[in-house]
Amino acid sequence: MGDDLSPEEFGAAYRGLSRDDRKKLVVIAKRLCGGTTLNPGDLLNEAICRTLLGTRQCGRELNVVAYLVGVMRSLVSHEREKQKRSVATDDAEEVDAHMRARLGEKPRAGSAEDAIIDAQERARIIGEVFEMFRDQPEELAVLEALGDELAGKALRERTGLAQGDLDYVKKRIRKALSLRYPKGWRS
Repeated sequence: MGDDLSPEEFGAAYRGLSRDDRKKLVVIAKRLCGGTTLNPGDLLNEAICRTLLGTRQCGRELNVVAYLVGVMRSLVSHEREKQKRSVATDDAEEVDAHMRARLGEKPRAGSAEDAIIDAQERARIIGEVFEMFRDQPEELAVLEALGDELAGKALRERTGLAQGDLDYVKKRIRKALSLRYPKGWRS
């Protein structure tokens, strides 16, 4: 046996954590994600998955909770560095406006009752859209940034994606939305 836990041993050690330790990890993940577009649940899952896949190793002498906190810190640090390196492009505003329109951010005109129903329906649809991408952190980051009405450089900085990567993520989102809502979300 080496100095590191095998993926199977790590999985068993993680499953053996107490409920309090798991809650502690969730709270720490929420704190670490502050100021980033990362989702706390995705951050914790990514730390666990990287260990189970063998791309990260947990030393036998390490406490599993402390180890996962360290991995999450590293992932957040990497994400912040990516955000600093993003590059500006001119056509980003046009693509961002298209994405916001696809998400239904413009309310339709009508009575106050129609506006309330429209807002509730929009909230339901947006919830469905976020659920569609719950296992895709890049798409979630872009959707959250668009929800905050970010565009251009601010969008790239928030998501930590270079323009080419951002365009590709948006293309995947548009394709998924077109398949799910071929006539738009109001149809």
